Amino acid sequence: MATYLERVADNARASGREPSPEMLHELQTLASTDDGNEYYMLNLIRWREIALYPEGSPWADDPDPMAANDRYSAGIVPALLRHGGLPVFIGAPSGRFLEDGDVQPWDFVGLVRYRSVRDMLKMVSEPGMMEMAPHKWASIEQTHVFPVRPQASLVMVRLTVAVIFVVFALIVTGLVRLIRR
Repeated sequence: MATYLERVADNARASGREPSPEMLHELQTLASTDDGNEYYMLNLIRWREIALYPEGSPWADDPDPMAANDRYSAGIVPALLRHGGLPVFIGAPSGRFLEDGDVQPWDFVGLVRYRSVRDMLKMVSEPGMMEMAPHKWASIEQTHVFPVRPQASLVMVRLTVAVIFVVFALIVTGLVRLIRR
């Protein structure tokens, strides 16, 4: 796991940024919990009114935070899928219900399933990941992202995939029998 964390830090430096000690600490803490099983990341996001790119960025004149997020998504989703991750749910809150204190509403909620912490670390340690970070932070005013371990789930990814394969096999078997007649 240490190799992945070193790569994340090296990639940040290669892109001209010093790695955040807080981010590296959080990744180390998450890595220490890896049991090889799937887990989810819950993402709560509040969008910026105007995209905030660093000075000199080629996109500094594009004020649309959703365009910045689209650029981020165009890079992160293929990487996520390559490493066995899957966006399970994305959406916007449709109101407010129970809140403790004066909480600002979130604009976006996403739930991403990872096969394991190791798979997520492999993904974030890829060299191209740091190139996407400016798009993410240009679009996001505030975010809370935290890992969640399933205790009970009616949406079991492995079972769903297995059922799909069984149904596919039954269809192919039925077609073969039909063709042989």
